[in-house]
Amino acid sequence: MRKVILIVLVFALAFPAFAQIREKFVAGSGSPDYGTRDVEMIQVWEYTAGAGFGIAIEYEGVGAGNLWISDYATVYGFFECERDGTLTGGFIPVRDDGATQDCAYMIDDDLWVVGYYYANEVDFYDSAGTLLGTIDGPPGWGEPWGCAYSNDENNMLYQGASDQIAYGTYTNPTTAISWTVLDLEAGSGNVTGLGYYYPEGRSEFGKYLFGIARVAEPFTNTLFVWNVDESGVPDVDTPAYTFDMNEWLDENGGTAGLAWDGQHLWLLDQAQDGALRLVFEFDLGISGVSIAPMSLGNIKASFR
Repeated sequence: MRKVILIVLVFALAFPAFAQIREKFVAGSGSPDYGTRDVEMIQVWEYTAGAGFGIAIEYEGVGAGNLWISDYATVYGFFECERDGTLTGGFIPVRDDGATQDCAYMIDDDLWVVGYYYANEVDFYDSAGTLLGTIDGPPGWGEPWGCAYSNDENNMLYQGASDQIAYGTYTNPTTAISWTVLDLEAGSGNVTGLGYYYPEGRSEFGKYLFGIARVAEPFTNTLFVWNVDESGVPDVDTPAYTFDMNEWLDENGGTAGLAWDGQHLWLLDQAQDGALRLVFEFDLGISGVSIAPMSLGNIKASFR
């Protein structure tokens, strides 16, 4: 489903940052048990700047740092939000509305990486919005969707597409990446968002790659958690966990960008009618050095 370009009306007076948007969404409600993991929604708020899609976090420590949301409405770029949804006025422009797929922050280089919708390309921007380089995405793809960066010694960049993710070592904004493409189970969906654990030495948590995959009409939204080895390669054959996220999300919409702050998961839900963009914060019950894969009998995913 292409992101329909609609301007979302600002409801600042009617809906404060923590306001309840739909009655079924109650901050802190719902803790289903996914094979010894309790998933809890911490908060949800409406993104009001425009038509948001991707999410990145400017890392300031585990569980800290403002969110940057890519927007393809009338002003194209990344808008800065505090963690309660308050717009700060921070903005990073991009070349056009195509450079607003899922995004990631590259800590050591102080750069922003984002997939490009109109071509199989990946862009790199500095904080002033200068396009420093564009490289080709994984071979054979129409466009890259989900985006994550390892921010560790591996310098690994990850991209998502339909039933696939890809990884490759980043060198600089103008050097081509040799991509390795990994197939997910057929029917998993379009991986619209990816997130990575925060860097070794900066976080007590293990190495995980998170991915959200959506299937349209009717929408299903499945969260994948993959363990990542020391070289940066995710184990997609045996996901550590898969979570059915539909309990919290708009039944007529689909998920978009995703980010991990070293403690909690941040997810943007893109309503199909364009009326709302909701940002969720989840506690996945993950706090150890590593998490073992679930048995197949306990995996609660929905594949169609």
